[in-house]
Amino acid sequence: MTNFQMSEEDISGFKNILAEAIDVNAYSYPKSYLANLSTGDREILRKSHGLAKAFDVATLSHEGAYNLLLPPTAAKDLDNNGLTTVGSAQTFQYPPVNAPANVHAAWAEATKDMSNGERLLFQGNFMVTNIEANLRFDSAGNPTGIYEPNDPEYTNPWADKSFSYRGETEKFLARLEDFKNQIPSDQYEHRKEQLSALLNSLNKHHVA
Repeated sequence: MTNFQMSEEDISGFKNILAEAIDVNAYSYPKSYLANLSTGDREILRKSHGLAKAFDVATLSHEGAYNLLLPPTAAKDLDNNGLTTVGSAQTFQYPPVNAPANVHAAWAEATKDMSNGERLLFQGNFMVTNIEANLRFDSAGNPTGIYEPNDPEYTNPWADKSFSYRGETEKFLARLEDFKNQIPSDQYEHRKEQLSALLNSLNKHHVA
């Protein structure tokens, strides 16, 4: 929480808000609970989650309100769309929050020696899976845009019963080979090392 330039008073205030939310079961009615907080308490929540601007409770989704009442590292993907909404901000993380426990264990092992920045960059590669699953095409088969989570055509690729995390990583390795001669050799070797470590970890943890 100190990463978001919070004072000790803010940190204490955040803990108190979460404690009260638990006591009154605010997670059953998060929007109503937030609406009844003081402006100062809502500002503490904004700071705690690193949000750029104040949030309007009336416009929040259930998930967006719910996650404001959790620690930043504990956000839930309640609608299972592969993204997490905190306040009005949608964020991507990999593995997805709702991925099986062995996928999270494999990821943690494969990335344990990465810096936070390096891990974030590695996570970003997997956003391609979501983009590809939600490409919109015209009648001629040309891509015209991307379906957004609120669109009825939107799909969460990781929620598909046939989805394979191992297959996803293998696909990225194959693509890397296809572009081997188009990227700097050190970048190629580094990315191959990362993906190979992840694939080995997925296999070790018996991930499909």
